[in-house]
Amino acid sequence: MMTLKKWLLLLFLLPICDIILVIFISHAIGFLSTLLLLVTSFLSGIWLIKRKGTQVFRSFQREIHERRVPNDSLFDSLFIILGGLLLIIPGFLSDILAFLMLVPPSRAVIKRKLARWLRERFTFYRRY
Repeated sequence: MMTLKKWLLLLFLLPICDIILVIFISHAIGFLSTLLLLVTSFLSGIWLIKRKGTQVFRSFQREIHERRVPNDSLFDSLFIILGGLLLIIPGFLSDILAFLMLVPPSRAVIKRKLARWLRERFTFYRRY
């Protein structure tokens, strides 16, 4: 279980590692190529959020209107939006995390782990 101190340390170290990785990649492939990759991932993130955001909103409205509980497709869409947000953050580590959110097999693994984590943290009691 991660404590608050570990999360804060992770949030502090990830951007630093991302900056170092961008510098190494820039030296390997050149500044303009690195900049082009970062701008492309940024624009892809914007496009994904715009496209999927409206789909998620419409799907959510439709399922609520039909009095159904939102299903897995809604959660898949939310993971895709999260992946788009991660693409907007400049850096290659965030792009790798975004890729994991966007690829269905890894997204399924993340969903299972998240569901297990939520079950362990929250207990719902029934009143009889």
